[in-house]
Amino acid sequence: MAIQNPNTCGQGFDPFHANLPHHAIITSFGYQYSHSTPVHHVGAVKIHHTYKHEVDQEQNCTVIGNDDFSCWETGRSGSGMRYTSNGLHTLRRYLKSHVRRWMKKYHPAAQ
Repeated sequence: MAIQNPNTCGQGFDPFHANLPHHAIITSFGYQYSHSTPVHHVGAVKIHHTYKHEVDQEQNCTVIGNDDFSCWETGRSGSGMRYTSNGLHTLRRYLKSHVRRWMKKYHPAAQ
C-alpha cells in the first residue's frame, strides 16, 4: 500500500485503489482513477484516492481511506461545494442521481 513515484506533495499512483470496493461503483459512472495522496489526519495518515470523470475532468470523486467503511466525497474543482458520506449503497445511489443532474447542467450535448 505504497504510493509509487510520488511527486513533491506525495501524490502518485497507488495500485491498491483498484482493490477498494468503491472502485467498481465509481468507475461504472464514468470516473477514472487519477491519483492518490497521503493526508495527515489527527493521529493517522489516510490515503485519498481521487477519480475524475471522463467527460468532465473538473468533476471529482474521492475515497478517503482503504476499507469498506471509507468515507467518500464528490465535488466540482474550485466550486467549494462538496458532498461527503460513507457506505457503498449510499455512494451508488448518490452518483446515479448526481451524475445525471450535472451532466444535464454542464454537458447537455453528451446526454
